[in-house]
Amino acid sequence: MQETAFGELHADEQLVHDFEMQRARDEVRLREILDSYPDKNNIDPDTLPSETWGLLAWEFMDLGLRDRILAGMFRHSLARAKKAMPIYEQSLAYVDVCPELFESMEQLVQIPVLVKDGLHGFRQKVRSNPSLLRPTDKAVLMTPYLSGGTGIDNQTVGKSTPTWISERDLERESLALAFRCFLPGGFSKAMKFMNFYNLAHKGGEEIKRAINHLGAQVFLPRRPEDSVEQCLEYMDLFGITALAAVPQSPRDKKGAPKGGAVSFDDLYARKAELFGSKGTVKSAFVTGFAIPESVINLAQRNSLNLFSTWGASEAIPGATSTVLGPPTRICKYNNQHLLYFPHYLAVMDLTGAQPRFCQPGEEGLLLVTTIARDGTLFINYAIGDRATVISNHCECGRTTPVIGKIRREDNPGELSSGGCRYA
Repeated sequence: MQETAFGELHADEQLVHDFEMQRARDEVRLREILDSYPDKNNIDPDTLPSETWGLLAWEFMDLGLRDRILAGMFRHSLARAKKAMPIYEQSLAYVDVCPELFESMEQLVQIPVLVKDGLHGFRQKVRSNPSLLRPTDKAVLMTPYLSGGTGIDNQTVGKSTPTWISERDLERESLALAFRCFLPGGFSKAMKFMNFYNLAHKGGEEIKRAINHLGAQVFLPRRPEDSVEQCLEYMDLFGITALAAVPQSPRDKKGAPKGGAVSFDDLYARKAELFGSKGTVKSAFVTGFAIPESVINLAQRNSLNLFSTWGASEAIPGATSTVLGPPTRICKYNNQHLLYFPHYLAVMDLTGAQPRFCQPGEEGLLLVTTIARDGTLFINYAIGDRATVISNHCECGRTTPVIGKIRREDNPGELSSGGCRYA
């Protein structure tokens, strides 16, 4: 495949221009917002306008400055969590946690790890009382979005727990998804988009909102009853230029497809001519699982913009890969830059006496920490995924670590040991 100074041939000049213009505007706007506070290192994130979380400038900020701003915001969230979140307010492990002493995100290693299962897990208590995860200080409508129900044994698998989300929370996350994931992933305002994710799920709802934020011409949802053939017919009829789908359909133990999902693989296998340089579909957001090498190879052969984003019911987005940038950048396909604000994702080693941040080349558990949310505040939450820190440097210019090899944790003991230790 030929490459340009900005990346692969399919990352055309208009996409690059749109991205650079947005980044320049965002740098000015973020500076205006931060300068409106007397102390930018002590901002209550609850007071920030929702647009703040969609600004590209966060990824390109000086590391030290960003850490001080993050730590200041987190002091407020941590203090609120101790006071208004029953799961922390009632936890003996949080008695000695002092939010006012928090000055750097590096200090997260000193805060208890929150686990869902095991002796110190919260699943069983929350299943009996879902309000343990709902803050008591916000009198607004909240939706309890349920997690996928991954567990460590027969007593926990399929037993979902809620993440309480307000309308403003959806706005915050979908703005981050739109401008900090979809835009650098090659999505454009002129696109005609088809969504293959369930709109009843939090991710499906936020994809719809993110596409609206970008100003797309068409948003076409796939209905549960639509077959692969019907979807392809609609894609052709409406001139779909971009889509979101899982890479491959889930399989049962015998290798046969299960469930009613329609995957990228299903679509491409039946009508390859719709995709890439010779077809109408120029961009694909493929997430939910790691992108298989076979799908990556298809994208490369057909000059198709292909990227992925890490997210879960508990936090969207947490990391993303890109399409735009120099050919030598690391953040392609399954290698994703961490995205700070409105969440903070960290890769930590929990095997020692105290948690520690993993260094490049090391694998650890993904821990989720909420920076800004009306609803459920997760702090050092072991969500159940593992990742490897690929690098702390990337030639795209972003200053956040790149992670990869993301997968579900297959050692139940590590997810249930240690812990926060709800007590």
